[in-house]
Amino acid sequence: MDLLKQTNPAFPQEVRRYGCRFMSMLAIPQLYLSKPLDISQIMAIYHVGKSDPLVIGENCRTGKNEHVLMQHALALLGKPGIRCRQVGKIKGETVVFWNSSAPYQYIVGHWVTLGLDGHWTLFDPNGIEVYDPWEPREAKGIEGLEDGYVIRKRVVDRRLLYRVWEATAP
Repeated sequence: MDLLKQTNPAFPQEVRRYGCRFMSMLAIPQLYLSKPLDISQIMAIYHVGKSDPLVIGENCRTGKNEHVLMQHALALLGKPGIRCRQVGKIKGETVVFWNSSAPYQYIVGHWVTLGLDGHWTLFDPNGIEVYDPWEPREAKGIEGLEDGYVIRKRVVDRRLLYRVWEATAP
């Protein structure tokens, strides 16, 4: 399944330049449901996030209420009863869970790069990269970068764990 990339020219400059974690997080519900979001849906989620700095702050940085983004994606994809949240992280080789040792299906990993910024991509639970939101062929006219900019990923230094589950009725 082809998912939209942050470099898509239909997105605002902020998403095109800094939206890698935002787009990697939105890839989770899309891959889980095998159903892609379109430009208008992603833009609607972006605007919801930008209305609250605890969801999306400056330079498209996701905040502590980032789960709102994935919940909106799930609702737009027709599955409002499914939940998705960050449940832990991997620190060194140690898995640290926030509340319980619930299974996780996805890892959003931060790459140290040879360029100006780091870069976030999505991995399966085995550490295999399943989505990179950067497409150099689309990377044209992005402020601060030359056209066709290639992100040179070196090593993943942060791993955030995400779980998707069916919500139970109260």
